[in-house]
Amino acid sequence: MTPSTTTTYTATATAADGSALTASATVTVGAANSGVIKHIFFMLQENRSFDMYFGQLGAYRTGRLAQFNITDNQTVDSFDANATLTNSHTGATVTPFHEKTECTENRSPARDESHHDTTLQGGDPARATTTTFNHSSFGMSGFLSTTGSVPQQFDANGTRAMGYYDSTDLPYYYDLATFFATSDSWHSPILANRVPNRMYLMAGTSFGHEYPDLDSNHPKYTAKIIFRAMNTANVSWLYYYHDGIFLANFADFQDPASKPKTFPDSDLLPRLGGKYSGNPCDPDKSIPQVVFIDSASGGSGLDEHPDNNIQSGAAYVQSIIAALMNSDAWQDSVFILSYDEGGGLYDHVPPFMVPVPDSIAPGACPDPNNGSAGYCTVGKLGGTFDLTGFRIPVILISPAILAFI
Repeated sequence: MTPSTTTTYTATATAADGSALTASATVTVGAANSGVIKHIFFMLQENRSFDMYFGQLGAYRTGRLAQFNITDNQTVDSFDANATLTNSHTGATVTPFHEKTECTENRSPARDESHHDTTLQGGDPARATTTTFNHSSFGMSGFLSTTGSVPQQFDANGTRAMGYYDSTDLPYYYDLATFFATSDSWHSPILANRVPNRMYLMAGTSFGHEYPDLDSNHPKYTAKIIFRAMNTANVSWLYYYHDGIFLANFADFQDPASKPKTFPDSDLLPRLGGKYSGNPCDPDKSIPQVVFIDSASGGSGLDEHPDNNIQSGAAYVQSIIAALMNSDAWQDSVFILSYDEGGGLYDHVPPFMVPVPDSIAPGACPDPNNGSAGYCTVGKLGGTFDLTGFRIPVILISPAILAFI
């Protein structure tokens, strides 16, 4: 029986002695319950701005959805194709252009360079005295001038800061962002590079750091991080890595309740495929509530950083998401893919003001300095932790999510 409304069924049988036996059952038909999310996957790749990765998403999505007779009623806030940036050192100008290669020379997204890129009214010195910011406070035109902060052999004018990719370069990502959820209002935590932004990811603050410490001998950070909080709350989790373990920068990494939960990603795909330590397993039961996947930032070159091939990185991410989609854990999972910061790439949307995360001022790092080079370096420009970083891509992938945020 497949009733469309709540229905009571009565069955009658006749016993051998001729007596009647009757029983009733009611089938209640109601709205389907929304799925319960049991597993949250979070993966953070490297150094991409929204404009230069997904600035071409709007037109692509409209046409792609039309293939399925779906009208796209959403918009994507993207760059002006005629926006012109000037390199203040060389006088060169450039408008947005489609990159010809899948990897480019690096750029600098460090603290001072990122603040210069925003082109604050009054120039860089105004950062030391300005305490209130709004959308019109920033010109967003300094990106070409800071590319020379890192070695460059092939692009002395810094035009690579305005090079974008599209669906021909990133077809898998463009489809994910079309058929699942994305946002054109997602910013990195602060105007700084990788390490301070990843500190925010794990601790909700960079506890005084505006720059990364320059060697691995820095004091192990004692800040409370999300993994300790999950242990306290009895939330199950695993931490996967391919090259390095950012968690190892924190004292909590040595906690017996945390370190054994870190695994190379060679464990993840078999587990999603139903094998754990060589034995059969049910992925929906062997996958914890939270899975964090560190970017492949190292010798593998799979982190999508500008000096690596973006398609190799995207294929690496696709292998993980495909394994999840093909497992029985997919039905109650959500996979969040994002990036740690904009990488010095152009974005036309300014940062916005946020409350400072704590009372720790730039340079007032609470962990003692053991002589580590560059420990708790402070930028030459003034200011505090009261601005977000630039927009970065984010995609939420789940059978429960099919919308644009």
